[in-house]
Amino acid sequence: MTDIKVSTRFQISRMLNVFGAPNSPNPDIFLDEFAKAISGFSAETLEKAVDRILKTSKFWPKPAEVREAAGYILEEQASRNLHIKALDARERGWKQPSEEERGRVRAMLSDLNARLNSVGGYEIDFSAAEKSQRPDFEEMQRNSFNAHLHTRKLDKRY
Repeated sequence: MTDIKVSTRFQISRMLNVFGAPNSPNPDIFLDEFAKAISGFSAETLEKAVDRILKTSKFWPKPAEVREAAGYILEEQASRNLHIKALDARERGWKQPSEEERGRVRAMLSDLNARLNSVGGYEIDFSAAEKSQRPDFEEMQRNSFNAHLHTRKLDKRY
């Protein structure tokens, strides 16, 4: 058996453990047909789809529901890949600011700091601003555990 067939069988066994035997006159044929119907996805995609099904379904899902959940997984991954590609393109196009630009920003921040100090005795910590640059921020975004915050929502059911 290929890895995908083994993975498909494993995912079906997970559903058997959670939902019990399917309500069918011939459960063996049902499971064979179910396996055929949900095949065609990578092991990782199918596993994530079954994870979603196990969290949201009360009864045996239809094969179409598993395929739909797998489709959402693939759409989310494609959206994330596009987002990362856009971040990479922006990073390639980013240039270091000139000394003149840095000087203008320092002057604006100094003016802001003086105004804040005169109003309420507040001061700005400039050390963090000097350390951080756009590529660092985009690298943080790319590796974020909260990547879903940077991509569009596909479906609220999952």
